[in-house]
Amino acid sequence: MAKTHHHDDGMATFLSTVDGDTLVSVLIELARDHEAVAQRLVRLQTAGRPQLVAAAFRQKLEGWQRDSRYFQYPEAGVFGRALEMWLRQVERELLPTSPAAVLDLAESFIESDTAFFERADDSYGDIRRAMDSGCRLWLRAASSCQCPSEGWTPRLMKLLSGDDYGGRRELLQQAGQLLGQIELARLRSSMKVAT
Repeated sequence: MAKTHHHDDGMATFLSTVDGDTLVSVLIELARDHEAVAQRLVRLQTAGRPQLVAAAFRQKLEGWQRDSRYFQYPEAGVFGRALEMWLRQVERELLPTSPAAVLDLAESFIESDTAFFERADDSYGDIRRAMDSGCRLWLRAASSCQCPSEGWTPRLMKLLSGDDYGGRRELLQQAGQLLGQIELARLRSSMKVAT
């Protein structure tokens, strides 16, 4: 198995000495062989147009929603990590320029929980961890967006009321990042009544 590098081992310094044409050829070669690299380059090409970047991310999410393959362990772990990687890419590439697009993508991700949980043996919790990350991303994006006139509580209540698998609990547990004390108490109280 290839060693995963969590630091660059001087790679950034080395790459800064390589001429641009060589780097371009290496990237094109990698893009031909690796779909993830090709997708990243397409998103980089459209980075100045957040709506196009968001559309590319939504296309990937919709592909997962349509897919009917069932993942046993360990494939379920691979799927869970792919979901987490998608969330990290959405945050890194879109949150600084378009938090509203991130909010919509994170909400669609959360609402896809049925498709994710029913397609995988999540005994090791990989899908649940991805859902937790999706909920935290939703809260971060919401805190960077203008508050709706009715506040965030109704939108959170709607998301939480659709939680059939317990995968959205992080929204309630971390809601204090977004809501004041009174709204948070109201949300928690309404969720107790609902359950």
